Amino acid sequence: MTGVQTCALPIYSSGPTRRLAFQQLRRRRVIRDAFSAFDSLQPEERQRAVAELGTRLDVPLSFSDRFAVESFGSRRTSDTLFVRDVESLLKVVTAAAHSPGAPRRAEAVSRLMQLQSADVPIIEEFLLKQTAGDTGFVYRELLPRLSPAHAALNEMEHPDLQQKRRAARQLRDVAARMSLSRLVVRRLLLQLDSRQDTLIWHDAMTAVMPDATDDHAQVALRALNDERADIRFLGCEYVLRHPHPPFANWLQQLGLFGDSDQRVRLAAIKAAGRCGNPSVLEDRGANSDSSDTRPNIANRQPGLRSVLTHSDAASRIAAIISRAHLGDRQGMQELSRQSWNPEPRVRLEAVRAMGETESTWFIEPLIRRGWTERHVDVRRAILNSLNQLTLPGKRPPDLIDENGYDAKIKKWLEWWETSHPTHITR
Repeated sequence: MTGVQTCALPIYSSGPTRRLAFQQLRRRRVIRDAFSAFDSLQPEERQRAVAELGTRLDVPLSFSDRFAVESFGSRRTSDTLFVRDVESLLKVVTAAAHSPGAPRRAEAVSRLMQLQSADVPIIEEFLLKQTAGDTGFVYRELLPRLSPAHAALNEMEHPDLQQKRRAARQLRDVAARMSLSRLVVRRLLLQLDSRQDTLIWHDAMTAVMPDATDDHAQVALRALNDERADIRFLGCEYVLRHPHPPFANWLQQLGLFGDSDQRVRLAAIKAAGRCGNPSVLEDRGANSDSSDTRPNIANRQPGLRSVLTHSDAASRIAAIISRAHLGDRQGMQELSRQSWNPEPRVRLEAVRAMGETESTWFIEPLIRRGWTERHVDVRRAILNSLNQLTLPGKRPPDLIDENGYDAKIKKWLEWWETSHPTHITR
C-alpha cells in the first residue's frame, strides 16, 4: 500500500485523527478540498468523500472499494488511533457547550455506546485527566454498561442500605477476580467516611486489600482514621499485608500503638515492625507537619520503646517482637530472654518471631534454648526457626537423616561449636 493510501485510511476515524491524516495527505498531494468535507458526522458521507478523493488522486477504485467502516467498538490496526478517536468523542460528550440534544453530541454518544469492556481503561484515563466538563453521561450510563465495578459504585450511592450493601459485595467480588483500577479506587474512597456502614467498610477493605498502589493505600489510611475500632483494625491489617516505611509513620502519628482497643493496638504494633522504619521506635511530639492524619489525638505520640511500659502484657511482647524486626539490639536481646519465659505460650511466640526476623543473630540463642527446652511445640518451633535463618546448603550436614529432636538439636550444637567455638556453652 502506498504512503497516500496509508494516510487515507484513518480519514474514517474521528476528530483529531482525521485532521492529522488529512494534513499528512496534503503534504504528499495537492488537495484543495476543505477538511470539513471529511468531518461529517455520518460515516457514509466520509466514506463517499474519501472515495471521490481517491478517484481524483488516481488511487485505484478497488482500493477505495476495500475501505470498510468498522464498527466503532472494534479495535483498529493502530491502538493509538483508536485511543484518539475515543478521547475525541469523550471531549464532545463532556463539553459544556454541547446540549444533550445537539446532533454532534448525539452522534458521539451513539458511537461511544458501541465500545466494549476492553476499552474501559481508555475512558478511565480520560476521566483521570479531566479537570472540567459534564461527565454525568460517562459515569452514569457509559461506564456502568461496560464495567461491573463502576456499576457497583453507582449502586453504592443508593439511599437504601440493603442495596448499598449488595453493591459493596459486588465490588468485593469484582476485586477478587481482578485488581480495581485507579479511578474505581478513587471513586470508592469518596464514598467511605465515618458515616458509612460497617459492613460496607469491610467489603471495601476486602476489595482493596490485595493491591499496594498509592490509591489503595489511601483507602487504608481513611480506615486508620475511623472512629470505629473494627475499621481501624482493617487499616492495620492492610499495612501488615503491604508494609512500607511511610505506613509506620501513619500508625504512630495516629496514636495506634496506644489505641484503646487491644486488637487494634496489637495489629498496629505488629504492622509497624514489618514496615522497616526504625524512626517509630522513639516517641514523637504532638506537632506534625503531615496534613493527612487525625489532628489533636494526643500530646505525645508514643514509639515502640514506650510500649514496653504498657499495662497489657500482650502489647509489651508485640513491641519487643517489632523492635527485633527493626534491628533494635535491645529489642533483640529482650526477645531472646522471652524464649526463657516460664509460660510455654510466650516462649513459643518468641521462638517463632526470632525465625521471622531473618536475623542470623538469633541462631545462637535458639540453639542454646533448644538444648534445654522440653515443650514439644516450642521444640518444633526452634527447629523451624533455625531452618528459616539458614540456607539449605549452610545447615549441619546429615541433619535430614536425624529423626528425633535431641539428635537434631545436637547436630545444630556441634555445627555451631565447630563454626564458632568461643560463642556457645551448654
